Amino acid sequence: MSVTGVDSPATMKLAPPGTPLWHPQKDDFAPRLGMAWQPLPNLVLRAGAGIFYDLGYFEVANGASAFPFAQDRIILNTSFPLSATAAMPRTFTTVPPVSFLAVVVPNHVLPRTYEWNAAVERTLGKADVLTVTYLGAAGRKLMRQDISIAPNPEFTGEFNLMRNDATSSYLALQAQYRHRLSCFAHTQSSEPNMQDTQARELCFVIPTQRLREVGATIEEYDEHLWRNGQYVRVAVFDDSSPVNQPKYCPLLEQTRTHQPI
Repeated sequence: MSVTGVDSPATMKLAPPGTPLWHPQKDDFAPRLGMAWQPLPNLVLRAGAGIFYDLGYFEVANGASAFPFAQDRIILNTSFPLSATAAMPRTFTTVPPVSFLAVVVPNHVLPRTYEWNAAVERTLGKADVLTVTYLGAAGRKLMRQDISIAPNPEFTGEFNLMRNDATSSYLALQAQYRHRLSCFAHTQSSEPNMQDTQARELCFVIPTQRLREVGATIEEYDEHLWRNGQYVRVAVFDDSSPVNQPKYCPLLEQTRTHQPI
C-alpha cells in the first residue's frame, strides 16, 4: 500500500489499491573507467573512476509485511485457552485505521556511490615496490528511514517513510610498501613403491640461439614475470655455435633482472 500527501503526515491518506509504491527510473547509467601508464621502466601511474548503484530494497521490503498483509489483535486480561471470539483472526481489510505501514516516497531513485582513485607505483631496486594511492567514495541519494508513531487518526501505529535524503563521504591517502622475499616454487613427484621423493625447481628456460638481443629480451621476459607475480629461476642455455658463447656470457653478467639467472 502507498499513501497520498506523504509530505504532510498530519493529513496524508491511504492511496487507492493498485497505486505503485514509486515510479522507478529505467535510464540509470553506471560508467566505469580505468587507465594505467608506464612513463618509465620503474614507474607506473594508475587512475580509475566509476558509478555504482545499490538496489536499496532492503527496507522497502518491509512493505510486504505491513498493512494490509499483516494485522494484529491485542487481547488484555485473558486466560488460556482463548475463547472462540478472542481466537478469531481479524478480517482482512484495506480500510483504516492502519497499525503499521512502510512506504517509499513516489520519486524514489536508486542510491549510488561515486568512486575514484589515483595511484603512483615506483619500483625500488629488484625486490621493492612503493605504491601511494589517493581514493575517495561519495554516497549520494542514500536511503533514510523516518519513523513516526500515530501521525494522524488513520495511522494509529508505526509509520515508516523511506526517502533519498542520506549522504556519505570517504577520502583516504594510502601508502603500501612491498618487499619480495627470495623464494622458489618446487614441485614434488612420487611413484608407487618408491622410497624417495624428487623435488624439482621450476625454471623459465630461454635458448640463446633464438635471441638476437639477449640482454634486452631476457629483461622483457623477466619484467613480464615480475609484474604478474611469478618468481622463478630463469635458465639460459646456449645451443648456438661455439663462436657465440664468449659473446653471450658477458651479456648475461650485465643483465639486471628481478629473477635469478
